[in-house]
Amino acid sequence: MKDAWWVVAGAVAGAAIQGALEATGALDVKHKAKENFESQMLDQRFKFDYSTAAAGIGLAACAAAFGLERAFPHAADAAALNQRWSFTLLPSVAGIIVGLNQVPLNMFGNIANGASTSVENIVATLTGGVLCKQHVIDSLARAAQLLYIWVGTPLGVFLAMRALGAEYAAPSALQPAWRSFLGGLLMTLGSRVNQACLCGGGISGASHLNYVGFVAAAAFFGGGIATTMAIPQ
Repeated sequence: MKDAWWVVAGAVAGAAIQGALEATGALDVKHKAKENFESQMLDQRFKFDYSTAAAGIGLAACAAAFGLERAFPHAADAAALNQRWSFTLLPSVAGIIVGLNQVPLNMFGNIANGASTSVENIVATLTGGVLCKQHVIDSLARAAQLLYIWVGTPLGVFLAMRALGAEYAAPSALQPAWRSFLGGLLMTLGSRVNQACLCGGGISGASHLNYVGFVAAAAFFGGGIATTMAIPQ
């Protein structure tokens, strides 16, 4: 749990640095984000029907996910992490559920899933709009991402663990605080410079057939896997 709080602290610090750089004019990433996103949507770029393409790509992605699960069973990862579950959802099924969360987010708040934006919501609110002023929460709809990430996700995890009778054994060794803080800082700062995080650029981007979203998701996961392999366990 301590690791998680240091990561959160680093993420908030990264968003604050990004907000300060924008306020001074040293960094300008927000104005062209929407235009860039729309120009990178495959249906807009190649003028084809979104529904037909999205259905085909979605089914292909699901098939690939289930195929990878069969090749690399989740049970082996759970055993390595000393996790004990009375019933386990396949990661691919969990991913489908996360993807479907795009529907209420878009319907309720006209906004996509975005974790780094929710951190900017926190910085903007705490500083009264001095930093990250474009993300000040001034309505319930504007708080949709913050509520989804910081309230909905922990609540969903808690309810799922209770319903599935899950027991989680914490890691025997914690990471150094500086490493957890630095990871959170680079995660948020890098996401904002990139104009999107894994949630916004990868999950939400893919749901809008944004080809950069697919590349970003692969880069995020690939970088994470490579880093995990490089760090002594």
